[in-house]
Amino acid sequence: MARVLHIEDDPTNLLLVRELLYLAGHEVIEARDGLEGILLAKVHRPDLVLVDINVPELDGYEVTLRLQRMHEMKSTPIVAMTSEGEP
Repeated sequence: MARVLHIEDDPTNLLLVRELLYLAGHEVIEARDGLEGILLAKVHRPDLVLVDINVPELDGYEVTLRLQRMHEMKSTPIVAMTSEGEP
């Protein structure tokens, strides 16, 4: 089972990803903005980070840069996602 940090401010997207990951047997930690995501990454040391590009406080690009600078997150995969635009 992987520990996944999902940084997302949209409640519908949070629920969708949570359900899919739980059904696959993963632990999901949720943050609703970039600053909270960075704090939770320090505390929980996830195996994977899913980050929305357009989250409040710090956007997904800045969150990714800051996480990559953290020693304990150097080898952690970070996937940027967005629900903007056409399906």
